[in-house]
Amino acid sequence: MAKDIDKIMTEHGDNLIKFTEKVLKEYQPALTEIEKKLFNDLIVLLGSINFTEMADLDVANLVAEIDKIYEIAINNPNFVNDTRLFLKNFDKVRERALEMHKEVSDLKYTPEFYDNLNRQQKFLVDKTMYGLKQGGLKKYFVEDAKQIILEAAELGYSAKQVERRLRDRLLSSPSKDSYYMRYATQLSRDSINQYNGQINQMVQDEYKMDSIRYVGSLVDDSRPFCKHVRKDLKGRIKISELDELLNRYEKSPGLMPDTDSGNFLIVRGGWNCRHEAIPYRSEANLN
Repeated sequence: MAKDIDKIMTEHGDNLIKFTEKVLKEYQPALTEIEKKLFNDLIVLLGSINFTEMADLDVANLVAEIDKIYEIAINNPNFVNDTRLFLKNFDKVRERALEMHKEVSDLKYTPEFYDNLNRQQKFLVDKTMYGLKQGGLKKYFVEDAKQIILEAAELGYSAKQVERRLRDRLLSSPSKDSYYMRYATQLSRDSINQYNGQINQMVQDEYKMDSIRYVGSLVDDSRPFCKHVRKDLKGRIKISELDELLNRYEKSPGLMPDTDSGNFLIVRGGWNCRHEAIPYRSEANLN
């Protein structure tokens, strides 16, 4: 019985979305906990500030104290362990992607291919860890906190006013996510999708596929490029025609700058895109 190649690729794309949302849900409490810890430690720090004598505030010392709170938080064992557990999911993404390509295209992976893949995985794990800590918490929480407190010193806000502004800006609530939570959630989702895309790109580069199957559902805010490929092209792209297609949508909303045939399988429709671009040989019969 012939393999249903189209079904295998479509199911892989659907299962990747389900898997990603599952691990994000599992990781969410760690992000909530680190956000609350940082906020609570900042409130304790505020209690040591005399808001009636702000002209005497030692700015350098205040900034140093906030940085100290941040350093303690990102090295918190619970946060470090939970983040490492989240990043271990890259192993499962890899296993599923390689098995799918093996089934679709009858691939045999070489030791050199695995070596390159190991290096890519280490790089993306380190990059994601940096983004969640220094790139995210530092930028969207700590630096914002400094700005709010220093502005309060300049404008004469009370301790209660400062706490309210910090809470509104830095802490998630049932009705809205904080800047950091939105950033960390998108980064986490993109890191999984981009690692899966990196595997697809490596398969394409190593085994010279000639076609792409673009899988995944459309939603109301799907990008124009994604709508065109899924609806008008039936999810099928010839790699030889990919750059021309991308050039037509160069200024379209969503696509990342400099997206081309050399990185499309990784970045796909842009940040937060949930479609998957799977390379295959056109000799494989699709239904």
